[in-house]
Amino acid sequence: MRKILIFAGTTEGRELSETLSRHSVFHTICVTSKYGEEVLPENEYLTVHTEKMDAERMRSFINENGFTCVIDATHPYAKEASKNIREAVSGTDAEWFRLKRETGVCDSYGKLRLFLTHEECAKELQLSEGNILLTIGSRELSKYCTHDGLKDRLFVRIIPDEESLSLCTKLGIKGKNIIAMQGPFSEEMNTAMIDMYAIKHIVSKMSGTAGGFEAKLNAAKKKDIPFYAVGTAEEEEGVGIDGILRAVGINPEENNAEKSNAENSNSENSTGKIITATSERSVILAGVGMGNVGNVTKEVLEAVKEADLLIGASRLLEIFSENNVKKVSMYLAKDIIPYLNEHPEYRNIVILFSGDSGFYSGAKKLYEAFNTTTDVVIKILPGISSIAYLASVLKTGYEDARIYSVHGKKIYNIVNKIRYNRKIFLLLSGSEDVKKIGELLTGAGMNDVRITIAGDLSYDEESVKTFSPEECISYEGRSSLLTLYIENKNAEKKILTPGLANEAFIRDKVPMTKEEVREISLCKLHLTEDSILYDIGSGTGSVTVEASGLSDSVFVYAIERKEEAGVLTEQNRSRFHLDNVEIIRGEAPEALAGLKPATHAFIGGSGGNLKEIIDSLYRINPNMRVVMNAVSIETIGEIKEILKLPYVANPDVVLAQFSHGRNVTDYTLMSADNPVWICAFDFKPESE
Repeated sequence: MRKILIFAGTTEGRELSETLSRHSVFHTICVTSKYGEEVLPENEYLTVHTEKMDAERMRSFINENGFTCVIDATHPYAKEASKNIREAVSGTDAEWFRLKRETGVCDSYGKLRLFLTHEECAKELQLSEGNILLTIGSRELSKYCTHDGLKDRLFVRIIPDEESLSLCTKLGIKGKNIIAMQGPFSEEMNTAMIDMYAIKHIVSKMSGTAGGFEAKLNAAKKKDIPFYAVGTAEEEEGVGIDGILRAVGINPEENNAEKSNAENSNSENSTGKIITATSERSVILAGVGMGNVGNVTKEVLEAVKEADLLIGASRLLEIFSENNVKKVSMYLAKDIIPYLNEHPEYRNIVILFSGDSGFYSGAKKLYEAFNTTTDVVIKILPGISSIAYLASVLKTGYEDARIYSVHGKKIYNIVNKIRYNRKIFLLLSGSEDVKKIGELLTGAGMNDVRITIAGDLSYDEESVKTFSPEECISYEGRSSLLTLYIENKNAEKKILTPGLANEAFIRDKVPMTKEEVREISLCKLHLTEDSILYDIGSGTGSVTVEASGLSDSVFVYAIERKEEAGVLTEQNRSRFHLDNVEIIRGEAPEALAGLKPATHAFIGGSGGNLKEIIDSLYRINPNMRVVMNAVSIETIGEIKEILKLPYVANPDVVLAQFSHGRNVTDYTLMSADNPVWICAFDFKPESE
């Protein structure tokens, strides 16, 4: 079977990935940002690689992983990326395809204005009046920001990623003029935005149907406003999605029929529930172990024997190739439920899942989808997980081990997980994960850790070998089904309270929230599991480090406007190997635009914008908990006014001053720090 690599960046790229997954085809997608990773749906057939690569790095990545089919699904305007991809493939044995987007759009709308360049379009807009909805993304945004009279009228619609938001801030786009949203956008949504922001002009690239061009143009028509289209309407070279599917062995006609059936099931006549006859239908969600029939439980074998319909990924259906039963390759609820709607003749249905149905399995989501019905009898049968199997091979137990998965998932602070646990089992997406873990552990000086890599468990090709972190960096295994056993015989005991010494941080000359004040402030924050914290004015990052280190489920946005301080925050984040932190360079409150809403906020520095910051925090989440520190009389005066706001409740103000002993000859003398005001409060709705 072909090993497929997709360079994504368009709606078509995501659709191609979903189609491959629906047909149980393993593939890897390369994106250049965390946001690009977030918008891709999680599934067992998809591996996401996040890295900005030049042509040489692309070529190495293709060769190292043995890809035989490389698909360029980047945006038509990303000419440099396409050039690098084609150049990279030319030095490999892989076959190259360009996924074509239909960009030709013809229209006779009288207010449609065409421009070859963004500079020409911006010049024309300078002669206009009224608000402008700019839907060209962020890459060409600077072309429209050279004239203040034009820039102030722009309402910029961008994807909500750090790079785009940072660029808007640098160009001086105000937070209230940034619309950070993920498409696609319907005609109705575009029309609503025109009304909401009093838009008089819309600007778009010639992006074709998948880029939402027609939906934007139709909205402009409906509101009778000018529509500015930039670029050419020529159709680009390449292969359509049906051609790509044929190249990888999928029949486009069958795929289109399946897609049509799924779409029809979402019509007004479909409730999303299973339509059944009066008698009950039996649905069994069955775990089949690693994929070898010898590991399937007797109970599951009996269920398959009695079934009149077997559903699952292709590789799982192959386990039961000798069973004379109807087999359908699919694994998502959005495909399975419509199929069962259309085929009420099947009464005994078995749906297959790899490993154990209760261990990182899709069985949970499918059960929840089925549970909306009242006339389907659901039973879940467990299987043997790869963890249980590997533990038996290693002749060890797993009741005292930590178990995690990075197979299509993001987990934070893996170095610290290994640092504080003697035994860890870890599910991976492939060999790249092995290399990454080797690099992280080597960089952290944890070279005595032993890593056992298990691939193709239960198959004839089964491989179980132990490596050092350094050896993992050059690991070249080809299996995409990997399980690790990580043993750290020198695991440390984790301190369960905050309390890092001031000397633990890289500080330079940047102000820092000192240890005792930091601990009181953290206690006053009342952080819980799954909290999201804004550390506004992060400075050295001492509060960010302490807060994110309390729990891997806490996520911290460190917001810092000074370049030197932002660098120190990043250095200290790296020093403590914390991944549940994102550093935002910019000034609050504008820098808060587009971030996930916080549950808590710590304000160590406000840059004179305290009232504006508090107002913004309240708009973001009226149930937020806030803690502020103040040293100067001016800031204390600002806090006094903050506490009078109608939506501030339960104020808790503490004045703290600490002295530290220092040795002078044979005596210990106390040296006093500056007094610090620590103010904590909650928000409340103004109506209360």
